[in-house]
Parts: sequence; structure tokens; C-alpha cells
Amino acid sequence: MSYKIDENYTIDIDRYQFILKKKRVAKSGKSEGEVFYDDIGYYGNLANLLKKYFHLNLQNNENQNLSSLNSRLNELETKINEIGKDVNVKLWKKFMN
Repeated sequence: MSYKIDENYTIDIDRYQFILKKKRVAKSGKSEGEVFYDDIGYYGNLANLLKKYFHLNLQNNENQNLSSLNSRLNELETKINEIGKDVNVKLWKKFMN
């Protein structure tokens, strides 16, 4: 099962792990313009994957003032909660069928 988190990240889920992947577009060569997904990490549970996603998003935040950082933290917290609920529902449905 694959779940798109946002325009740059996806989660692949199998029986054993959660895999965080980042979208990359080839800039040269035969594959120029093609979209690839690089594995960022392998996680035994969804919580650890979401922590990594959270940290990656904070590192990419170009705004340095505390107000914008606090807003971004709140947005990420909401997004992470939504992802967790949605993935858990999808996993439950998959394994119940």
C-alpha cells in the first residue's frame, strides 16, 4: 500500500515496515524529467516515520521568526494527526478483507 503525504513525500507500507520516500525529478541524462522516489528511511512503526517527516519539514522551513515557526509546527501537527488516522483506517480495512 502506498500513501501520498504531500507533493514531495509518500509512505509505502508492507507487512513489516513503513518506508518514507521523497520525490525526485531527474535533471539530466536519459531519464531527464522522470519522477523517482528515493527511500529516506525504514521504520517499524508509523509514529517514528512521522517524527522523521516532521523533522524534515522543520529543517526545510526557511522562515526564521518564532511566530512563523510556531504556525508551521501547528500545521505539521494537524497534518501528522490526519495521516496517522487515515493510514490506520486503511490498514484496518486492508487486513480485515
